[in-house]
Amino acid sequence: MLYFNYASALIANEKFIQAKKYLKKAIKKDKSIDFFWGTLAEVNILKKEWKNAEKNLKKAIKLEPNKKNYQNKLEIVRGDKTIKDNYFEYYDLIKKAIKIQKEEKWEKSIELFKKSLDYYDKMGYAYNQIGAIYNNNLGEKKKALKYFRLALEKEPNNQMFKMNLKRIR
Repeated sequence: MLYFNYASALIANEKFIQAKKYLKKAIKKDKSIDFFWGTLAEVNILKKEWKNAEKNLKKAIKLEPNKKNYQNKLEIVRGDKTIKDNYFEYYDLIKKAIKIQKEEKWEKSIELFKKSLDYYDKMGYAYNQIGAIYNNNLGEKKKALKYFRLALEKEPNNQMFKMNLKRIR
């Protein structure tokens, strides 16, 4: 798990080549963990390594066939230029929203997360982040509940989203 955690930190800093190295080490230690493969596929997507992304997503899906997130990513990998461009626009807006969030500009961060959903709305991450800001920073529980529910609709098996929804109830 240490290799995976280190890879995650590298991904957050957009050091994809090093992240791939540590993800491969994590996989070498345990090939049965779906999110190792899924995360490696995400790095492949961000590097526009489409064949490797598809191969790694297929491995993640084989290990965890019920995770919608992997199927959604496969649609991106197999999609046309517009689908891929939209995903990268989504990704860039998410990065900006996180940066603004770190500056505690809550409303602006929410605005960017919402805008990201105009480009790609099949994953729960942006919804969950919006819910977290409403809950943790703006004290708007009702709005937070709405966005936590939307996150869970997108990714029904996501344990973090389930926990956030349960906590706010």
